[in-house]
Amino acid sequence: MTSVVAILNMPFDVPPSAPIIAAATLVGATVAFLFARVGLVSMFTCCYMALMGRMIVSTDLSAWYAPQQLLVFAMIVAVTAWVAWVAVWGRK
Repeated sequence: MTSVVAILNMPFDVPPSAPIIAAATLVGATVAFLFARVGLVSMFTCCYMALMGRMIVSTDLSAWYAPQQLLVFAMIVAVTAWVAWVAVWGRK
């Protein structure tokens, strides 16, 4: 993951070095393989949950970021409930 951050933070006037190019190629190949293996919705959900997992978590609901925190929590619960419902939808 640090290679992706290094590529995104790299100035435009500096040519990338060989390790950065190799890391970017490896990350791209891994994403392409996983996309072909598990599909678009699964990849999107995985990336979304990974990003949402980095949100600030606090019990202080008077903080300025409390509405965003509750929205993220509600979205994670909604996606989890939807996935559980779809997984058992056809079973009786």
